[in-house]
Amino acid sequence: MPALKKKHAPVVLCTYDKEKCGQTLKRAGIKYKKDYVLAEDLFESIDLDIMRDCRKLYAYVGEMNFRDRIDFCYQLFIIMHHIGREDIEDHDTVRKIEKTICYVLMFFIENLFRKKVVFVKNLNNVSITKKDFICVNSSKEENDKMLYQEGIAKGRKVYTIQMLERYCFASRLLRKTYFDKRQNGCKCTLPYEMFYINPDGNVWLCPCFGELTVSDLIGNSAEEAWNSTIAKIMRLSVENNTYTFCDRRCKDFWKNPDGVELLERKSIKLPAQPSKLMVAFDRACNLRCRSCRVKPYVKNCYEKEQTILHYADVINKSGWLDNCDKLTIGGDGETFLSKGYKKVLFEDASKIRKKVNIMTNGTLFTPTIWEQLEGKYEHISMSISVDAVTEATYKKLRGGSFKQLMKNMEFLSELRREGKVDFVQVNMIVQEGNYREMKDFVLWAKKLGFDRAYLSPIWNWGTYLDSEFKRISIFADRGERKMKAKVKECLKDEVFSDPIVLKRWSQG
Repeated sequence: MPALKKKHAPVVLCTYDKEKCGQTLKRAGIKYKKDYVLAEDLFESIDLDIMRDCRKLYAYVGEMNFRDRIDFCYQLFIIMHHIGREDIEDHDTVRKIEKTICYVLMFFIENLFRKKVVFVKNLNNVSITKKDFICVNSSKEENDKMLYQEGIAKGRKVYTIQMLERYCFASRLLRKTYFDKRQNGCKCTLPYEMFYINPDGNVWLCPCFGELTVSDLIGNSAEEAWNSTIAKIMRLSVENNTYTFCDRRCKDFWKNPDGVELLERKSIKLPAQPSKLMVAFDRACNLRCRSCRVKPYVKNCYEKEQTILHYADVINKSGWLDNCDKLTIGGDGETFLSKGYKKVLFEDASKIRKKVNIMTNGTLFTPTIWEQLEGKYEHISMSISVDAVTEATYKKLRGGSFKQLMKNMEFLSELRREGKVDFVQVNMIVQEGNYREMKDFVLWAKKLGFDRAYLSPIWNWGTYLDSEFKRISIFADRGERKMKAKVKECLKDEVFSDPIVLKRWSQG
């Protein structure tokens, strides 16, 4: 091996067997960190560094109580000093409290001298430069005004504590997938295709990434979010077949049996834009379903409304809507109630778009809405959440006008028969209060000429106590393996063998 000369650039060693390679290089007189470095030594260069990259960090506390402020300081300290949560996990409650107190005290002592972090209740009278960051503890309702005014209207660098942590610990995500075990036979490439926006403006490349959002639209363009550092790491986990960040319960993950040969490293060209665009950025809904939320959320505050319209503008200005293969809209809130959803759906269409799938509760889908929609898409499919076929059950579970829904569904049935709508799926979240109506639900869907009757078990999104959910669930266990006998008995009817029926469970 020829000796390295000083004029040569340092060698970056890319290998998993670093000990063996290190010994070989050492015998050749090539020294670690002088003549060469390991690839993993460069990982931390992708991290955001608060100490280095910003002049001051303005921590917005608003009306935060004392306990939440202490937790905020604790989180800021471990982020600023790149202390990973996995490094400080402690199951001993007393030690955990002691560690928290220690870090918070260190934070305040350090900040007395460095004055890096400035806590503010109101940003109106604060002189913030382009070199400063603003951090908010969460993106809940009380912070909508700040996020809108500072992040959107003034174009400042605003981070929620979750996204700040994500950017500051990007190297740990990279390390995790770089050294992870390759998986058998999974061929999913969704992170190269999907762009999913949630109500906080955060972006997923796949819903099965759980809490791992890759960027947000508060201060980023759609293109910047699509090409973010975190997005690249997520895609690397697909390319190298580790699928490190995927939910192992995902059907695509287990599509191929363990016995199949390991796939070679994928070589996927990243397109300039996603082919599947999912827009779910507005929670406002005209119904009150306990299966979805604890209390009604019918109207956004002014700042939240403006923020949602900003997200819609970002998507419209990206040019993606005219070229993506499929737009899915709704799923969090009611599509036809939302100004933001309707802005994406109807406005700024320079040409006929390809395909749209609209998720709605159907109560606002009137001929007037259809007039705005008709002719804007080559293919239109609709997914309607219904949950009942009797007025009493509908009123109990969803709280809307059953008569208006039935009238709108008759109108949708006509559109389907005329071929103006390509596909209609009606959904029932099956639970204690409606499982006896499953058969009639399927027969009703067939009568109206709809394409699919989708039966899904109720899930607990934090809206029920465990004891209450156990009573209303169609399963006798938390693992959804043992279906309650009375529900299983109902499913013996031959109507559930009809091709129109799709059940989101393996039993029955």
